[in-house]
Amino acid sequence: MNNIVSNRATNILYNFLKNTDNNIIFYIPSNICPIVPATFLKAEIKFKFIDVSIDNYEMDKDEVLNRIKLSNNIHGILWTNGYGREKSNEIFFKKIKFINKKNIIIDDQCLSIPKLTIRKTIADLVLFSTGYSKFIDLDHGGFGYLKKKINENYEKYNKASYNSLINEFRNSINKNKKININKIKKNWINFDYKINKKEYFKAISKKFDSVTRQKNILNNIYKENLPKEVIFADDFNNWRFNIKIKNKVILLKSIFKANLFVSSHYYPSNILFENINMKNTEKIYKETINLFNDHRFDTNQAFKLLDIINKHLKKYGI
Repeated sequence: MNNIVSNRATNILYNFLKNTDNNIIFYIPSNICPIVPATFLKAEIKFKFIDVSIDNYEMDKDEVLNRIKLSNNIHGILWTNGYGREKSNEIFFKKIKFINKKNIIIDDQCLSIPKLTIRKTIADLVLFSTGYSKFIDLDHGGFGYLKKKINENYEKYNKASYNSLINEFRNSINKNKKININKIKKNWINFDYKINKKEYFKAISKKFDSVTRQKNILNNIYKENLPKEVIFADDFNNWRFNIKIKNKVILLKSIFKANLFVSSHYYPSNILFENINMKNTEKIYKETINLFNDHRFDTNQAFKLLDIINKHLKKYGI
């Protein structure tokens, strides 16, 4: 497969989509980071959201296959493993290609552990990120593996347009309303600098041991000091450490008041972009908190955070 790098994974996704027939409809998970559907819109590629499963936080594979079977058109999927868990989907991907060999598969592993070498895959694009808060956090960078070479598109970056997009996301989340689509078509993707591929992959390799060590330390502290009933299964906790909680908004206020931080994970993109309800995605969002397990958090902060969470659990239950 052809290897490609850029200063952001978004750039690679955008260029891949711009090389795709704009009659194709992609199926994408409703719990995806909003920058992904924004990229589809900017590339003028149609998409439909699929609700995710309560069991694995991924698109329902049977629903995806049934939708593709019902039409003779060429389809695409953008697949993500729940919370970046390490799991092969090659059998599922082969079923998609069996229906129509022209169907397009994007295997989005931006929350997963970056793979500097890749096994044989039927996917057309496998995508990784080393941006802010990813498994390996270089605060920039993305890379991918492509079946075919693509023409790369460049445009002048407008930082004000990017800030406007992010503010539109925040405003819509705060007001629980659909975003203004018109704010997505401006030059918010940053193509202004290039990455030295050799130095970039060297920087990723250099961080693996320290990142893995820090995650193991904090994950073990969380596991040992929280009720097992609230903790996600181990394979969902590589990227961050995830828990299910009652009265999430109250807990978040207590955490932020103590000058600590956690993540509320991605607001449902189905609401942001289409203002439609998807039961499982919204339930997961209302209950899930991501605890940081990277270099931004230390053991003292972890124990302070656990004290607040356990007091909350004692008051409101599991």
